[in-house]
Amino acid sequence: MRVFYIDPFLKYDFGHYFEAALAIKDFFRNQKKLTWCLVGNVGISEKARKFIGAMVPFVRQTCFQDLENKGKSFAEDLVNLSKKFSFTEKDLLFIPAAYENQILGVAEFINHRKSQKKAVPKIALQFHQIYPPTKESDDVMKAEFRGGWEKRLEKAFSLIKNSQVSLWSTEAILLNQKLARLSQGKVGILPVPFIFPKKVSPQIPKHKITIGFIGDGRQEKGLSLFLRIIPALTERKANLNFVIQNLSPRGFSDHQENEFANLLKMAAGFKNVKIINGALSPERYNKLLCEIDIVVLPYNPQNYCQRASGILMQASIYQKPMIVSRGTWMEKAIMGKRASGLIFEYADSSSKTSENLLASLEVMVDNLGRYRQLAKSNSGYYRENCNSSQLIKTLIRHYEKK
Repeated sequence: MRVFYIDPFLKYDFGHYFEAALAIKDFFRNQKKLTWCLVGNVGISEKARKFIGAMVPFVRQTCFQDLENKGKSFAEDLVNLSKKFSFTEKDLLFIPAAYENQILGVAEFINHRKSQKKAVPKIALQFHQIYPPTKESDDVMKAEFRGGWEKRLEKAFSLIKNSQVSLWSTEAILLNQKLARLSQGKVGILPVPFIFPKKVSPQIPKHKITIGFIGDGRQEKGLSLFLRIIPALTERKANLNFVIQNLSPRGFSDHQENEFANLLKMAAGFKNVKIINGALSPERYNKLLCEIDIVVLPYNPQNYCQRASGILMQASIYQKPMIVSRGTWMEKAIMGKRASGLIFEYADSSSKTSENLLASLEVMVDNLGRYRQLAKSNSGYYRENCNSSQLIKTLIRHYEKK
């Protein structure tokens, strides 16, 4: 079997998708029975390409790019890849970042193969969310927006009723259930692979406790909520440092964007606040995560009830206690003892939500030793599951049963 790992997001030398590709490459480096090919975005940066080594830059659009394209670009990419590699029914095409264009593209590709009287390869699509990103993230709160996209996905799924095609989600159960309903079929669960150290060094108590917000700067991730409480937390606790990654902030309304800019400027004026603007390489990102004592994930449950967080998985592996919002997938991970931390109430108003976040952080700071011990005890699940071996073996087992 040949495995083609086709990632439309493999474009830059940072982020979860880049780390996943590195993990996949590391896994196949020691495989002799399987041959494989890494296929990324045609616009991959020179730095990313040098870092990742052998790969084929081929896919022209990321999965959320030009959502009115109706999958035509992706279908053409698959047809041309097939011409390049002569796909057979034994080959496995894994698309780790799929959405409507990938569904429609696969449907058109299958029709093309049938018209040419050629066998269809195995095709596995993994989905990370139900609704696409928009200019304003709060669009997801509108019933009309949600309903419109669910109907579009349901129609797209109806076009790929083929035994060679399999559908997969992350471990977010509500996402899995929604995908199963929309596709009217079985949807499996695949892990998100990372590269992480074989052994995590024990946390050494320090005089200063570092509280961190890291990762992408989408509005629904709640960085504004965190920035708002820094003055009060600094006033009440003298032993705190803060580290904030400001990476590609977006999804704001005009009012929210102005507020965010003012809050960020205010936070930058504190001596105990370090702001990191832009992306971090996997090495720098992992080093930063090691230095943080408490990871803050104040995500909006309207967005994250059906979305998993790679940052939570990594933080759990690194034995970091977390603060997360109630009503999110992150809450379920902590309640299921797959991670450790405190859960705060996401209220109707942002000021009340910030107050709740502040109260939870005070409790964790005062009891950090206990939460560190819990984080160590609960760090095993993602360490065992967030790897490429689990992912590839799950896919192979699925097709061997057919």
